[in-house]
Amino acid sequence: MNKNEFLKAINHRGSSVFANEKVFGMNYVPDIFNYRDEQVNKLAAYCRCIGNNIAPRNLLLTGENATGKTTTLKYFLRLLLDEFSNVEVIYVNCQMDNTPNAIYREIYREVCNSDGAVIGNTNTTLLEKITENLKQTNKILIVCMDDFNRFKSKEGLNDMLYNFLRIHEVEPNVQISIFTISYEEDLNSDSAVRSVFNRSTIFFEQYTQDEMYGILKNRCEYGFRPDVISDDLIMEVAKRAYKRRDIRHGITMLRDAGLRADIEGSSIITKDFL
Repeated sequence: MNKNEFLKAINHRGSSVFANEKVFGMNYVPDIFNYRDEQVNKLAAYCRCIGNNIAPRNLLLTGENATGKTTTLKYFLRLLLDEFSNVEVIYVNCQMDNTPNAIYREIYREVCNSDGAVIGNTNTTLLEKITENLKQTNKILIVCMDDFNRFKSKEGLNDMLYNFLRIHEVEPNVQISIFTISYEEDLNSDSAVRSVFNRSTIFFEQYTQDEMYGILKNRCEYGFRPDVISDDLIMEVAKRAYKRRDIRHGITMLRDAGLRADIEGSSIITKDFL
């Protein structure tokens, strides 16, 4: 293969099977979100007070891995931000940002609209700047911490939560709520934090096989071209995902099967591609 042939191959934009490959990404949030109405309704109930400019309760979203906790929260937050302008939402993945300084910096960037590097600022300084901005905008801050149990330092986490949850005592006009996602219900916080955290729990049960089929079929309808994959094959993927108790496994299987079909130049996905 010469250079021109290589460039032509790597820059090829067409696909024999995909209409939108992003639909099979783990960060994709569908416009129509099924099988989690109960959890979305509970989130809505806890956030009704936002209309009166009152911060919602602190929340814990919990359940086994791959039960839709993150997607549900992101879907709900999208709806929330469409409806209310008095809310600032920060989503943090604690697998990546798992120190207090990383989270303070992320909140500072979003709340203070800072695109530059945050260098040389202590956590105390960052919190002061965040607080000052919230006072000026009069917005409720909701900090969403995904994979909460992956935080590196228990002491650092407790100090940070304590600062967030007691801020209203020194700044009465500043309101901060904490939404956490974890497969562990015990957040391992100390007694001082537990006394002010006072969270409510929203539980996510495992998807049934039929629900997994419905989720995967919906992804196929939006992600693949028409008639690329049969319902029988989607059900086969759902069975395998259900056996592993992991809907993500099914979504990844579909994406990988599509990629194999693309490489082979096939316009349909067969069982051989799974």
